[in-house]
Parts: sequence; C-alpha cells; structure tokens
Amino acid sequence: MKSFRLRTSHLALAVLAFAGIALAANTGTVRGRVTDKKTGEALIGASVIVEGTELGNATDLNGQY
Repeated sequence: MKSFRLRTSHLALAVLAFAGIALAANTGTVRGRVTDKKTGEALIGASVIVEGTELGNATDLNGQY
C-alpha cells in the first residue's frame, strides 16, 4: 500500500511538472518594427515570420508587428 501511494505521488508530481513546462512554452511576445534601410521609412504590410514555426504576421501602418 505504501508503494502504491509513493508511485501515485510521483506520478502526480510528474504530471504537474510537465503541465508547467507545456504552459511556459506557449507564452511570449515578439515585437519589432520593419523599416527601409536607406530611407528609414516604415514598411507597410511586410510579412514577418518566426523561423522554424508557422507563426507570423504583417506589419501595420507604422511598420510594427
């Protein structure tokens, strides 16, 4: 009976640890501004993609994403 309780508590601890890691991996923000190198003007509608993922967005009127 004691062995069962120990296994159950280890399993519960492992589940909580993996849940914490999974939640931590899904948060974050990427921000920036895209500008023309020569003029410094904002690039409107430029595509910004996070390499190695399917995540991305387009810049707004101020060149921000």
